[in-house]
Amino acid sequence: MDTKEWLEKHADNPIEITKLLLDAFQEDDVEKLHQYLQNQGMFRGGKKSEEDFRKMVDRSLWAEAEKIFQNYKIQWSGVDIPIYLFPIKSASLFIRGERKLGIAFKDKMILFLSPNVEVKELEAIMIHEYHHVNRLNKMTKPAKEMSLLDSLIMEGLAEYTVNQILGERYTAKWTSIYQESEVNKLWEKHIKENLTIQKHEKLHEAIMYGKNGYPALLGYCIGYYLVKEYYSIHHYSTKMSFSVTSDIFRNTYEKKREKP
Repeated sequence: MDTKEWLEKHADNPIEITKLLLDAFQEDDVEKLHQYLQNQGMFRGGKKSEEDFRKMVDRSLWAEAEKIFQNYKIQWSGVDIPIYLFPIKSASLFIRGERKLGIAFKDKMILFLSPNVEVKELEAIMIHEYHHVNRLNKMTKPAKEMSLLDSLIMEGLAEYTVNQILGERYTAKWTSIYQESEVNKLWEKHIKENLTIQKHEKLHEAIMYGKNGYPALLGYCIGYYLVKEYYSIHHYSTKMSFSVTSDIFRNTYEKKREKP
C-alpha cells in the first residue's frame, strides 16, 4: 500500500492515519484502534515522526519491501495481501529491537520501521510476518480460537524460517534468552498445563509476552525451541510449515524428553 500518500499529509498525526485504517480492521472506534496500534509500535507523531518518514522515503523502503514481498509470494505460492508501512515509535521496548516491528493478520500486514533498518532486517521481519499470514490462511480454526500451543508454534515456525533463510544473525534476540535446561523447567512450571488456554484469555498474553510475573517473552522462546527440536529430527519445507498441526511439535518434544 502506498502509505507515503497518507504520511505526506499526516506524519505528525497518527490519529488521522488510524482513521484511514478503520475499514481494513473493520473497526469504527478510532481511539480503540489507535491504542492497539500504539501498543504494537506505531509512531507517536510530531517532528521526529516526520523526519523518520522523510528518511524512509529517501531509503525507498516501500520499493524494498515490495521487492521482498513479491519474492516470497512467488517462492511460497503465498496469499496476496496489502502491506502497510509506517515509522516505528522511538524507544520501543520489544526485545526484537527498535528498528523493526510487525503485526500480521489473515488479510493484511503492518510494519513499523526505523529509517535505519537494514535490508536484511527488513527481510527478516517480512519473512516472519508473512509466514504468519500464510499459516493463518491454512488454519481450520478462526484466529480468535487459537490456543496457547497454536501461538507458541506460530511464533516458533515464523522465526525458525528466518533462521533457515537468513541465518542466526537475523533471528530475534528472544530465540536464545533461555538455555535448554531452563526451557525444560519453564515448560513444566508454566507451559505444560496451560496449552489449551485460548488467545482471548489474559493468561495467554501473560505467558507469551512475559507479563504479570512470567519470564520475559516466555511463549516466544518456548515456541522457537519446540520448532527447533522438531526440525532436528524431521525436516520440512516452508510450504509444509504453513499447515502442519501444532500437536506434532509438542508430541515430538515430549517424546524426546521421555527418553533416558
